[in-house]
Amino acid sequence: MTHLVIHVDRLILKGVDRADAGAFTKAIQSELAQRLASPQAASEISAAGQRRRIRADQVGRPQALGPAALGRAVAGSIARGVRK
Repeated sequence: MTHLVIHVDRLILKGVDRADAGAFTKAIQSELAQRLASPQAASEISAAGQRRRIRADQVGRPQALGPAALGRAVAGSIARGVRK
């Protein structure tokens, strides 16, 4: 079984209201859990080896996305970085 710990040191969100933090956080956690829990993801993560840092890609304009959609988009970017 693969054990994966993701520690987000810094996440810069421009144009996101503090009132949306809960919805954003819930969406990012849920989406990461879903994307990284599959057997395929586990084998890709194991093949990539242990890394101290990944860099996630930038995500589209926050103004165009609600907090939940933005959380899912950020999680997708992080998951792609983990699986590289």
